[in-house]
Amino acid sequence: MAAVSLREGRLLFPPGFAIPELTLHELQGYFRDYSATTIFQTGHLRHTLYSDHSAEDVRRLLKAWLRLPLDHGCAWAAHRLRLSAMLFGWDRTGRPDFQVFSPCGTSCRATRSSRTVLRARNPTRWDGS
Repeated sequence: MAAVSLREGRLLFPPGFAIPELTLHELQGYFRDYSATTIFQTGHLRHTLYSDHSAEDVRRLLKAWLRLPLDHGCAWAAHRLRLSAMLFGWDRTGRPDFQVFSPCGTSCRATRSSRTVLRARNPTRWDGS
């Protein structure tokens, strides 16, 4: 929602999810193409880690999020293509060196479901820990 807001030139968060003091300029300063979490450093957005959301709040946020490709198709598609370019390595310069995929090895404590997936992918290397 932040990326589409920046591409559209206006904040698209549903009422109550951003405090009125949040500006597009401030959001731009914290936004990173490779991570959505940096925008929470503004302290001006409500998220589920520090705020209780009613069922109605969650419904409004979900509806706004699902409407992004319908109401802001070009901006949404441009953002998704940008993410894809970084994810698949088409734009390696846009992705920071510290943002790499690191698969869980045998030193990780895995859940039962993740052990099942890991065994299925590579049964000879999984030690079951």
